[in-house]
Amino acid sequence: MTTAAEQKALLAPELLEQEQEAWAKIKQGPLINDLSLVLTVKGRNTGIDQITASGEEIPFMTTTAGRVIVKHLGRSLEWTHGCQRALRYLNILHTEAGSKNDIVVINAKEYADFFKISNQHRAHVELKEALVTFMDSRINFTHKRGWRMTQILADVTYGDRRGEYFIQLSPFMHEALKMGLPMYIYIPIWQIDPKRYPHAAPLYDLFSAHQRRNLGKEAGFKPRLATETVLSNCHRLPTYKELRKKESRDFKARIITPIERNLDKLVDAGAFKTWTYRKAGGKKLTKKELERASRDYNYFITLYIEVELTEHPELVRMRDNILAEKNQESEDETSEK
Repeated sequence: MTTAAEQKALLAPELLEQEQEAWAKIKQGPLINDLSLVLTVKGRNTGIDQITASGEEIPFMTTTAGRVIVKHLGRSLEWTHGCQRALRYLNILHTEAGSKNDIVVINAKEYADFFKISNQHRAHVELKEALVTFMDSRINFTHKRGWRMTQILADVTYGDRRGEYFIQLSPFMHEALKMGLPMYIYIPIWQIDPKRYPHAAPLYDLFSAHQRRNLGKEAGFKPRLATETVLSNCHRLPTYKELRKKESRDFKARIITPIERNLDKLVDAGAFKTWTYRKAGGKKLTKKELERASRDYNYFITLYIEVELTEHPELVRMRDNILAEKNQESEDETSEK
């Protein structure tokens, strides 16, 4: 079996360059997935309530996503798009360091360059506010094992250089990242403006995870997921029930159009090569069926969305190895008979 270094040496120079420029390796797990999907707050102090702790009233704000509840304690804070970016960047640096150390060093200029934020001062402010939010937040990761409320970060200190931060992850966060499954992320996904395209990153994570789970199926495998599954993973979308309660039936403008817009953006960014609607069994839709889907929600929810992803060279190699092993096992069984 070849080592990781030997496998890397086998890559063509253009693939090495592609890997360095367009990909990053991270650890992916349920906690980081859910935290990256926490609903952003519109406007400061939205949803602030008063609670009593140790005889004092402390303002807090709760936002949720999936199995995670984040409570912001003490200050006027908000869970912004910058928090999502900072979490992802923390994950990359933690993974690149071998996931061994709970201390991560972030430089604001490098942070701005990574996310292609042209205004470096704005990037610095965004990073600083995100770190302050993490320090004053507690997460409740609901699970059948029953997690307790815990911190995201243990400490944040300034470095000697301007815009340099030394960040100590909480033991819980450090362990959650360390135990995550290694995967490759296509960097242009995280450079998409999360305010204009809030569903792009969740959609990419959803389909790429499904593809990795099916690496051993066949070459050219295209993930196909039910529209109901796709919608349930886009937490910022209203549900059809919510629209009905508001006496609004324009689900095309509120649900279908945002999904299609974000899927198109993923194609523009190069993460998806193509996407299309399918019927059960992978059959194509006729023009009339596509028109019906835009008018009839009950029909739309029975459809599937199929995508073709851009794959990291290492994933292609892994699939080839899995399929080769399967073919060899099949040949061995045939020869024994």
